[in-house]
Amino acid sequence: MANNESFLPEDYLQKKIARRTNAICITLFALVMAGVIGAFLVTDRQRAEVRREQVKINEQFQDAALRIEQLDQLQVDKKLMMQRRRVAEVLVERVPRSVILAELTNRMPSTLSLLEFEMETKVLRSAPRPKTAIQREAQKNRKNRNKLKQPNQPDIKPTELTLNLIGVAPTDLEVSQFMAMLNQHELFQNIFLRYSEGTKIQDRQMRKFEIEMTLNQNIAPHRLDNTATDLPMDPMGDTIQINQQGKRVMTEPTAVPASAPANGKDK
Repeated sequence: MANNESFLPEDYLQKKIARRTNAICITLFALVMAGVIGAFLVTDRQRAEVRREQVKINEQFQDAALRIEQLDQLQVDKKLMMQRRRVAEVLVERVPRSVILAELTNRMPSTLSLLEFEMETKVLRSAPRPKTAIQREAQKNRKNRNKLKQPNQPDIKPTELTLNLIGVAPTDLEVSQFMAMLNQHELFQNIFLRYSEGTKIQDRQMRKFEIEMTLNQNIAPHRLDNTATDLPMDPMGDTIQINQQGKRVMTEPTAVPASAPANGKDK
């Protein structure tokens, strides 16, 4: 009998081999499934962490969007307040007239007196007028676009306050001193002497002059708070008394109330 011969039945050997093969396949399948389940658990945990990070980032974006919205609203409120301020600056005088008259009087020589005081508001053109039809059409289209962007914005035009002073003085020296004192003050600008001519007042030869100037509207009103509004004299009184030496005589000083402008023309 040969050594390779077996006494076991052939069917039993085939079944044994099949069982061994099935056991190996089941083991391999279990290992594969365990790996898949482990990978799924690890991936799911990473996915959960990514979702938590995404939620945090979304909350941060929402907070940032809310802050940006609040900032935009603040910018809109700021523009509205600036528009109201510009309208108020146009409609309301920043410097009271009594303060203006006090500043003028405090810098007047004692022998100089004012006869007329005229204030005029002029509207300045911000841009030259178009000459051709194409330029006029382009300017019209530009204004229409601005109205579409900001329909509620008022049309505020820049203004200029002009002062015209007419007065008398014994000589041109007092007029020059008055103009020099006005040039040193930041409230008065573009001071110009229109004329200076001889005139006779109370049988005395005097110099009648007219000075034109503009007011600085960019000056802060609180910078003029130290000015005394109770004037030491009335520069536009009805009587002018001058002694033999050419000096003005103040027998009864008349103070001008701070709340009321001096007598004179006002436009």
